[in-house]
Amino acid sequence: MASLKEDIPVYANRIAAALISEGYKIDFSIHSLLQLDQFFELHSKDGKALEGGRLSFDIGPTLFSL
Repeated sequence: MASLKEDIPVYANRIAAALISEGYKIDFSIHSLLQLDQFFELHSKDGKALEGGRLSFDIGPTLFSL
């Protein structure tokens, strides 16, 4: 079983690749935070996941990865 220290980069790279494939510019820079903000605006409203949006399933692993 991998440690949290080992899991973090694996999950971060996995979600980054998924977001990049959707057109987001994710490169782990400070500018990527703007892209993540856009992602959250698109997939949530008032702090809740939109039905059918990227955050509506597997929210725990997705948020951990982000």
